[in-house]
Amino acid sequence: MFGTSANGTSYGETTYYFGSTTGGGCEFYAPYDCYSDIRLKRDIVLLGQTDHGIKLYSFKYLWSDQVYVGLMAQDLLENSKWQDAVITNTSGYYSVNYSKLGLEMVTLEQYQQQSTVALLK
Repeated sequence: MFGTSANGTSYGETTYYFGSTTGGGCEFYAPYDCYSDIRLKRDIVLLGQTDHGIKLYSFKYLWSDQVYVGLMAQDLLENSKWQDAVITNTSGYYSVNYSKLGLEMVTLEQYQQQSTVALLK
């Protein structure tokens, strides 16, 4: 499973090092615990937005076939209200502190089971 190797996982010429053992992009840079950089995602589909205008997407990480629902850090950087929820981590990719936004990343299955506001805490 991706994320359990100390050596990282390679895709093309790039090697990614992540601490998650869940296969997702979370639980690494606490409290900035979710990789939300568009450069690390594929199969991205805009699902809608929160009442505050934050765009919600379904996506897969490059190293996983699990579909998640979450944010793109680049969207947050475009709005000064949300910029403080984003950091650039040591690998040069963006991570998001979802709790600063009152949100959490979920799988697509969780999102579908809990309703269209499943990300809201």
